[in-house]
Amino acid sequence: MNVHDLNVKIKKLHKKYNRKLINYLYKPGVMAGKKTVNKKSTVYIIEFDDYTRIWFFQKELKFIKYQKN
Repeated sequence: MNVHDLNVKIKKLHKKYNRKLINYLYKPGVMAGKKTVNKKSTVYIIEFDDYTRIWFFQKELKFIKYQKN
């Protein structure tokens, strides 16, 4: 399965985030890619319907089936 075919929903945030980021909590998005940070942690880049891209840790995501209209 291609990483770009996965659909996700943000289920929880583990750090203090700004108010703009909280607006995306529980909203569905599409996985746009992934990135390795600090040579050991992998984060996933999620793209939302308004084309905003934000990275999250895997434990903050819930993988779902979502059809974009």
